[in-house]
Amino acid sequence: MIKRALLLAAALGWSPALLAEPASDAIGAELADRFAAVERWRGEFIQTLIDINGNLQQQVTGQFALQQPNLVDWHYAAPLNQRLVSDGETLWFYDRDLEQVTVRAVAELLLQSPAAILLGQLPVGGGYRYRVERRAEQSRYTVVPTGTARGEVSIEQLTIIWQGDQLQGLELLDGLGQRTALAFSGIERDPTLAAGRFTFTPPEGVDVVR
Repeated sequence: MIKRALLLAAALGWSPALLAEPASDAIGAELADRFAAVERWRGEFIQTLIDINGNLQQQVTGQFALQQPNLVDWHYAAPLNQRLVSDGETLWFYDRDLEQVTVRAVAELLLQSPAAILLGQLPVGGGYRYRVERRAEQSRYTVVPTGTARGEVSIEQLTIIWQGDQLQGLELLDGLGQRTALAFSGIERDPTLAAGRFTFTPPEGVDVVR
């Protein structure tokens, strides 16, 4: 679960890069501009996991706050009862039911996540192909790893959905044919976030794994 949480937390850097192909390059630049325009996010989400046969495996709700660069507070409600927090250098993954906190460096894990796109992490170089479908005010951007990038990330396809200038959802297809969807609600762009939102102190008595 920590692996999937990292992929989506928050979702937080696997992120698409600009390609040489003119059409794809322009779409990638457009997507980058959308995220670059926002420094902070706050909202709620529903995360759904569908297996390769189309069966619902899991559905969970949660809340999140993000701030560039690399600040994350991503909380899964029951039945997962998990929280992912990054202060920009250290990342804590807290599983309340297991009474365990896993501690890692942000550079080691968070920056390998497609959710890093929410924080504007857009590295230089090729390896991804972009498409966009537009219907009325909705834009669906699809990002597909190509070439050597296919062996460096654990996903087959990432779709980012915007409704007008509002982020609506993310859809991820992994190498096992499973689909994970995040549907956002109550999204706030550049809200005022409380001081200390992105710090975490492990509760007394829990196991800390480094």
